[in-house]
Amino acid sequence: MVIKYPMFAIAFCLLLKPYDDTCNKVRNGIFYFYAKNTNEKFKLIRSDTLQQEINLSKGDTSFWKINWLDNCAFSIKFLNTTKVMPQDEKVFRNSHIIVSRILKVSSEYYTYVAGLDSLNSKYTSTDTVWISLK
Repeated sequence: MVIKYPMFAIAFCLLLKPYDDTCNKVRNGIFYFYAKNTNEKFKLIRSDTLQQEINLSKGDTSFWKINWLDNCAFSIKFLNTTKVMPQDEKVFRNSHIIVSRILKVSSEYYTYVAGLDSLNSKYTSTDTVWISLK
């Protein structure tokens, strides 16, 4: 069978594949993160291109630029913080990005994997961000 209209065939196939907008549910909003190794709690206020991370234990706020790589992956670049920080930590934060991929979204939380500069980094971790305060 010869397809006379290949663009029609491609468009039809794309319509058969449902669009997954699950990650769009956490692209904007207020979320909560609980650090694994400390008792620190963070409130994340995220818009499409900016994320504020407020340390609820100490009151410091960090600002990050978000770049969405696809529907469920993004990178964040450190912009600044209200925290007094040593110069070497500032240099480190300004020299790297964090790349994250959202793995699962539920009504209560989402899980993700993140890596320093890439998801293939030897410095990766998996964790949970909560939709509401626990």
